[in-house]
Amino acid sequence: MILTISDFVAIWHPLSVGTASALALFLFWRAGRHELLDSEFIFDIAIICGVGAFLGARVFDFVINPGLYQWSVNRLLFFNAYGGFDFYGGLFGAMLFAALYLRSSKVSFWYIFDLAAAPLVFGMALAALFSLNREGLYHFLGYFVIFVILKRLATQKRHVGFFASLYLVSVFLLHLLFVVTKSDAGPKIGPLAYQLLAPFLFFIGGIGSWYILSKNSWRDDAKKFSAICLLVLFRALRMVTSIEETGKFSKSIVFLPFYLLRSIFILLCVVVKEIADGFFDFLGVVGIKR
Repeated sequence: MILTISDFVAIWHPLSVGTASALALFLFWRAGRHELLDSEFIFDIAIICGVGAFLGARVFDFVINPGLYQWSVNRLLFFNAYGGFDFYGGLFGAMLFAALYLRSSKVSFWYIFDLAAAPLVFGMALAALFSLNREGLYHFLGYFVIFVILKRLATQKRHVGFFASLYLVSVFLLHLLFVVTKSDAGPKIGPLAYQLLAPFLFFIGGIGSWYILSKNSWRDDAKKFSAICLLVLFRALRMVTSIEETGKFSKSIVFLPFYLLRSIFILLCVVVKEIADGFFDFLGVVGIKR
């Protein structure tokens, strides 16, 4: 029996996704146990999220691809013949089912999402790597950097929802960057491309949740913003009326490239150090000691 390329792809894809999901689940279980959560509770959440992800991914794919399904319920149900699962729908379904279950269990949804953020990115990175193509490699590198950042930031205590919001912002900003480099952005919803609209909505949701969960006062933030605007305005007026201030501004313009390069160099040094430290943390996660 000769195994063709199509046969290999048909076997490899579910196997690779299953492997990535299993490893992500293991990391989630490990993070939960570190927080003294019961193993049964952790796996209950995982199963519920899995069901929600399956249903959400299937329903979203059904809605955004009417040409394939022709609004046929039979085609929706028989996914073995009419395969198709949408990532954004899967994530939405998992979040919805988890939120409903955790609400009944009186456990913070954002607390659990914080624990799941890094494992989710890790699983996505592996799934992208297992796709065995150049685009998947780019996604893998992006996800891995996000995973490293999440693990490094986890060394300090953050407010509830911090890592979940960071996941939403960073991952879907990355998706937007990848989508805008493509000529075809996928199925359309009205005048907007779905592959642009979906990550944009998740990205905005991440920013909103980040701000709300940080419990900042919008009045205080508005006052700070107004104060900054006034300082900028007064500085501009001084430059117009003062020769000395104009000279200082001109000097700063001349040296701007130098300051910019120096700032970029310092930032790169910090990023490289954080990535290196995060890589060693990653080795520790998988059981390899530094």
